[in-house]
Amino acid sequence: MNFNKIYFLIFCFLFLFLGQNKSIAYTTDEDGRPITTTIDVDEDGNQIPPGYPKVFDGIGYIDRISKKEIIINDQLYKLSHDVTFNIPNKLNVDYEIFQPGAYVGFLKNPNGKIDSIWLKK
Repeated sequence: MNFNKIYFLIFCFLFLFLGQNKSIAYTTDEDGRPITTTIDVDEDGNQIPPGYPKVFDGIGYIDRISKKEIIINDQLYKLSHDVTFNIPNKLNVDYEIFQPGAYVGFLKNPNGKIDSIWLKK
């Protein structure tokens, strides 16, 4: 037996028994075809929670917050009278959950006031 055959047999053994990633799992339909799922991610590669916007009018860190206005990255914004505050696992939470230093995204209404604030981190 020459060395080429030995190398080939070693390669086949390694490929068959060691080269298969057994940790990969996927779901199939009733016909055995793989089912693919699309997951939305943000600019940092983090999964976007269900119901969260994919694009914001602005993002940044909260400097100060009150019931009528918010300062994000040293910029003052007025809040609409029906502004909503949202976290990944719950929509429309109390504004007091949002503290200075929180990383948020926000959406503005046509009048330029913030309509909704979304906790990002």
